[in-house]
Amino acid sequence: MIKTIIKRDGTKQAFDPEKVNGWGIWAAENLGNSIDWGSVVIQAVQSCEEELTSEALQKALISACLTRSTWAYNRMAGRLYSALQRKKCYGDKIPTLRELHTKMADAGIIAKEFAQAYTDAEYAELEAVIDHNRDLTYAYYQHTQFRSKYALRDRVNDIDYETPQFVHMRVAMRLAQN
Repeated sequence: MIKTIIKRDGTKQAFDPEKVNGWGIWAAENLGNSIDWGSVVIQAVQSCEEELTSEALQKALISACLTRSTWAYNRMAGRLYSALQRKKCYGDKIPTLRELHTKMADAGIIAKEFAQAYTDAEYAELEAVIDHNRDLTYAYYQHTQFRSKYALRDRVNDIDYETPQFVHMRVAMRLAQN
């Protein structure tokens, strides 16, 4: 049984079953009566060590969803994965499009010319269009396909830069650049 959770910043806290139940309820939201989120949470918790990271617990929840080979559970896993990727890529705050492009240009992931090709007003207009909550509608396999095929990443250091909506916007911006 889980006793301690290690947060991303390294702090440890006592395991709170209500928090994990909250994740299950949130991840199963709008997926209908075919989801038994309670059994997913129980299976995930039972598969874990006494002390683990919050990321490992989220991955256990995703794995528990994927053992049930249905579309609804794959979508539940996708919601959990989306939250995990957001946290991994951006921490507590999703950056603006310009902030992300500047960060990727500084890291050498995209050309500085591309990051600077749009004006502040154009970036603001694009920012008004992007809806990161769409990522929550994707199934797990869709997220993994985006990550492995389309999202820009530093594979050597295992750093992810983009979630699906940023991928869509970057591609559209590149196609419309000229």
